[in-house]
Amino acid sequence: MDNKKASRTPISGDYSMEDLTDASASDPSDSYMKKIKNLYLPHSKDDYKPSEESIEDANNLSHPKPPSPNSLN
Repeated sequence: MDNKKASRTPISGDYSMEDLTDASASDPSDSYMKKIKNLYLPHSKDDYKPSEESIEDANNLSHPKPPSPNSLN
């Protein structure tokens, strides 16, 4: 029995170095990153910075509520 696995795609040397390497992939431009962010991030989450309270809520931690301004008088 032969235990050698057959390749799904035949290997050939018909590829040029330009076909194998993509210079834009290693150095994405700002406009490319903006396109990706617009595609995958909702606009409300572009500069999202979670509050301490929302982090504690997500981790089921309790946090003290700040006193109301009227109770300080």
